[in-house]
Amino acid sequence: MAKNSIRQLDLARSISRTYFARIRIKGKLIVKSLKTDSIAVAKLRLADLEKDERQAAEHRDVRGHGENDVWRLSGSVSATASG
Repeated sequence: MAKNSIRQLDLARSISRTYFARIRIKGKLIVKSLKTDSIAVAKLRLADLEKDERQAAEHRDVRGHGENDVWRLSGSVSATASG
């Protein structure tokens, strides 16, 4: 199956003829309006949205690990100080 036909499966059109993106990133389904009724524009916006959402998910993932490490360290420091 060609990449274009797979990409089109990520597009949905509402009754009002507006296209929506349906993309799954790290197991989470993201549905957002592409605010257009043109298939050509929708395909371009879909690619941009997918790139932005993947970068945001990667950023959240990296930032999340750091917060967990700090929490674990502060918990072990307080346990040592009180014990």
